[in-house]
Amino acid sequence: MSNDRKKPSPSPPVAVGGRAALAAERREVLSLPGEEALARILNHPRPASLVQSFAETDLHLLIHEIGAADALPLLAMASNAQLQYLLDAETWEADRIDPAALARWIAAMMQAATERTVIYLVQHQQPLLEYFLAANLQLIIREHDQDPSIFGDDVFTLDDVFYLRIRPQEATDEGLEGMADDRDSFIRAFLQRLAEHDDTLFRNLLLESSVLLPAESEEEMLRQRAVRLAEKGFLPFDEAVGIYLPLTPEALNDHHRVRRPPATDPEEETQLPVASMSAASLPQGNAFAEALAVYATNGDMEPIETEFAALCNRLAVADGRVVRQRTDLAALARKAAGFLGIGLERTAMVNGRFNPARGAALIRRHYLEDFFRIAWEAVWRLKHKAERWQRHSWYRQAGLRLKFWLEEGTGVVGGLLIKRPLFFDNYRSGVLYREFETLADLATTERTLDTVTALDDLLARMRITAPLAPAGMLNWKNLLLTLWVRDALDLGTDALPVDLADLRRFFTDLRTPEGKIRQERRHQFLHWLAQRSARDPEAVSRALAPVLETLFQELEDEYGPVALHALDRRYIRLFVVA
Repeated sequence: MSNDRKKPSPSPPVAVGGRAALAAERREVLSLPGEEALARILNHPRPASLVQSFAETDLHLLIHEIGAADALPLLAMASNAQLQYLLDAETWEADRIDPAALARWIAAMMQAATERTVIYLVQHQQPLLEYFLAANLQLIIREHDQDPSIFGDDVFTLDDVFYLRIRPQEATDEGLEGMADDRDSFIRAFLQRLAEHDDTLFRNLLLESSVLLPAESEEEMLRQRAVRLAEKGFLPFDEAVGIYLPLTPEALNDHHRVRRPPATDPEEETQLPVASMSAASLPQGNAFAEALAVYATNGDMEPIETEFAALCNRLAVADGRVVRQRTDLAALARKAAGFLGIGLERTAMVNGRFNPARGAALIRRHYLEDFFRIAWEAVWRLKHKAERWQRHSWYRQAGLRLKFWLEEGTGVVGGLLIKRPLFFDNYRSGVLYREFETLADLATTERTLDTVTALDDLLARMRITAPLAPAGMLNWKNLLLTLWVRDALDLGTDALPVDLADLRRFFTDLRTPEGKIRQERRHQFLHWLAQRSARDPEAVSRALAPVLETLFQELEDEYGPVALHALDRRYIRLFVVA
């Protein structure tokens, strides 16, 4: 076969004067839904130039937005660098190559532009191509006097010398997702095209793949992939996770990393090739957004957009998130923007209020990563506060579960105990948990944590001897109130349940005729807590006054209008009733 390998014709260069227009068109395309974006690209007078002007990460997201099967025209026009990024992003599972994904994307590239894909693979992806052949084929070389029938019915050949057997692999037919009829037919057709392109090279590839050490080859390709991804802000995990190194606000001014002034010569200016979609996800309505609004009045936003996009890429690696949709990127951008806002709030306060002008000045001087780390320091400090308390907490030593602290306490403490703490939103914004976005989120979380730890300390001091494990739906509210009832009625506090008749007797003097909790009863409860915990009533009140007030309000709401004879143990939540 011929050794003449024709390179795909490059797109004509874009005139310098047309770069701004092309950038504007690119931004507009990226703002459109997938189908509309595809139509706009295909109707462009220079579609190849437009496609190749996209950042590799942008094109990757756009292909997923459109769907790989429908985005074949974009694959056909993609540059070698864009195809390389697609293979880097899609064919690896952690630090191992996914053979099914590799077959799927080679099939897609072949369907999009067969000859161009063959040329690209043999010229630029030969190690990956050899790995693909080794993972999918077993080579048998027939001797001149051998009968091919001895190899079995599952072998095939293109030249009566090299006989090939396709290795079994699970769930690969579905993995091709319509890019080929099935795995076997795709591999056979792919080998045929390789042989037609260059028969000598084809034989050499088969020989090389037959003696390939997959683990060694995979390790070297992983190293090269890590270098390529680092150029786009996707640092190796051990480097990316450095974004979670705590940095205190006081250390910011002494921090050795200060932003380099922007280059005055455009030719000297270099920027990471990161996604415009990340830049389009810059925040609205938080401290970071307010500081950026001031910054934009007399500063170039492009370096900040590039830095923000690189920060999102680094965050994706550190958090182990796979970004294949705009929603994935939007979630990363929202977390990054929220943390940056918290970091700026902690460093740009003037008279107790965030000062956007001071925030803009800090952005000019320091890298965005520093403000992320300052925010993480506050979250990390809160997380470790929760962990230190929980290790020695009374509720844990008593064999109780976290749900003992009811919905709010369980949600807040549970959100702090996970590896990357989350804010317990309780569906106020439509989700149970979300990322911390403001200093107010941290303050709210810390108040709830302080309440839980104060209650836990109170219960520890009370030296409760009643068995707790068999008590059913036990929580801090019904535990305290039930013990109070038993003590007030001289029933003893060495057991938990209270009879319904005793509870009715207690309720006789608990409420006013209007259904309100008597003020003297509130004072009695406070003094009882102080006596049981060996503390001063004022100290108990300072630590728990809002919580106790809420508890008595709940008592009034639940039982204020209920007649004594209507009390039913099935509907009583605030007492443990036998």
